[in-house]
Amino acid sequence: MQGIFFALLAAICNSLIGVFSSVLISQGLSSEEIAFWRCLIAFILIALFYLYKYELTNLLMVNKKEILRYIILAFFGLNVMYLGETMAISYINISLVSFLLYSSGILTIILSFIYFKEQITIIKICCIISVFLGISIIFMNNIVFNGNIIGLFLATSAGIGYSLYIFLNKKWKIMSDLKTLCYLFLFGSIFLGISLLLNNIQLSLSIYNLPYILLLVFVPTIGGFYCTNKAINMTKISNVQLVEMSEPFIVTILGVLCLKQMPTIYEFIGGIFISLGLIFIIKNEV
Repeated sequence: MQGIFFALLAAICNSLIGVFSSVLISQGLSSEEIAFWRCLIAFILIALFYLYKYELTNLLMVNKKEILRYIILAFFGLNVMYLGETMAISYINISLVSFLLYSSGILTIILSFIYFKEQITIIKICCIISVFLGISIIFMNNIVFNGNIIGLFLATSAGIGYSLYIFLNKKWKIMSDLKTLCYLFLFGSIFLGISLLLNNIQLSLSIYNLPYILLLVFVPTIGGFYCTNKAINMTKISNVQLVEMSEPFIVTILGVLCLKQMPTIYEFIGGIFISLGLIFIIKNEV
């Protein structure tokens, strides 16, 4: 049950990515710059906190095999996902980005059945159908298929990158500690920094943008990543992916509780299906 709890926390944290990113893009920051600052500031904060609690020698105690794995995970989970998701928002609407991102999570579920030999039960099948149907219904009224191939490709690539990150993280049994986060954000910053240089993008962060950047850093970047890693270590990756696919429903709940926004009929019906899917997951976990 702890794994499901952390997966839900990760979904709650990640639900704010699109909102904060859209505000920053409207303020003139490029998608590449937003992704870079998210990663770099997260690395600096975690590194300073780690050095405050532990010795530098502990941080440097890694072998070549671990370094290579951190680099690969950072490439898929930070470079591909962050850039793909943030850049896609510039081409297509947020709802379509989110739908493609979550739909790509089916890849993780398929890999979990093939590689980890997770048992395909009736409950698991009902859960997959219920959650996928739920997110499809929620986005049905909001998705605008504007035919932008670049945006569709970027959003799908982001989802595939995140799915591969979850799969490889579980396969290699990566620890969900500060040291792991430090190296992931270090190499993620390097990848995203290279992207800035190749595209000749000038940094334009100002005091007006900083609050939203910091919110992105603390909530979805550090918080979401930490909770996802914890969940991967505690439960099956198919469960992690399915729970995180419930993020659209969580956004709806937060809107009702915090902003007093009434859900649409699509969000209400979709929420029922996602809730059923989560019940199936919990039942399967217990």
